[in-house]
Amino acid sequence: MKGNPGDLYGQLVKIARETGADVYATNTGWVDEGVNFGSGEVRFVKKPNAALAYNLPTDDSSVGALRFLIEQVYDYPVTIIPTRYLGSANLKDFDVLILPDASNFGGGYQGAIGASGVQKLKQWVSAGGTLVAIGEATRWLTEEKVGLLATSREYRDGSEVKAKPAADEEEKPDAQAETKPKEEKPRADSPEKKPFDLEKAILPEKELPGRTPGALVRVQLDPEHWLAFGYDTDTSVMVSSRNIFRPLKLDKGRNVGLYAKADQLMLSGFSWTDAREQLAEKAYLMNQPLGSGHIVAFAEDPGYRAFCDGLNILLFNAIFLGPAH
Repeated sequence: MKGNPGDLYGQLVKIARETGADVYATNTGWVDEGVNFGSGEVRFVKKPNAALAYNLPTDDSSVGALRFLIEQVYDYPVTIIPTRYLGSANLKDFDVLILPDASNFGGGYQGAIGASGVQKLKQWVSAGGTLVAIGEATRWLTEEKVGLLATSREYRDGSEVKAKPAADEEEKPDAQAETKPKEEKPRADSPEKKPFDLEKAILPEKELPGRTPGALVRVQLDPEHWLAFGYDTDTSVMVSSRNIFRPLKLDKGRNVGLYAKADQLMLSGFSWTDAREQLAEKAYLMNQPLGSGHIVAFAEDPGYRAFCDGLNILLFNAIFLGPAH
């Protein structure tokens, strides 16, 4: 066929041998169902340039497992960039940036990247970049001062975790407002002081959900979304955190993976009852478009210790198919 290389047959044989893929011949570009070959709906998947953030505040285990999967298991190149340089690095050379799980040490991602770095990330995504966030990185994207993911992490009571405003953003009294003198209240006999309640004093006003110490749970996938290509309707994922994210609104993005209902959730391991019930039907994998690019957000690490092989396709769909959409 015009435009095909002369050694096409040899290339196909080589690919089939190396990958185990089946090769089928066809004498037409028309199909009975779906997209016709060569139509405008066919997407070209180019070889993306991928970058992986590392160093503080990223979690060494998360970075190591992800790098091992990409470089060693799948023999694909990835450039590692110290997180503190993301605000100044020229990301135009990259199609995909992966932000691994992390801690809040040193101010977390915000402390490492800074406000100007956040703006550069937004511009890079809008220009066509695919930002893959995992665990704590996903939570960071939900902060108001970042604003890259339109969801929020929940407290134990189900309310939203909202970032506190910066000190210079807090509401200040109007200097021009007329100040009224305080009215003196009539003095009364002091009532008896209540005994000091230590438990009330030390308990936080709001608590995060109890941490799941390690469990395999069921996630329902949207098989029509490109992030879930290669799966049926569900898969099992590792949960080892207290991350519970609200699903995205329909006008903001797609919830590609949602935790199953409470009575169908647990597959193996242990989870506290209240955490399990709260986790049910919440977001595991989200995709939110921004300009010409995407944010792909995982609530948990799909590369956890590099032994959850069944999740590798989700991760690599984000890396390879994200830039193609």
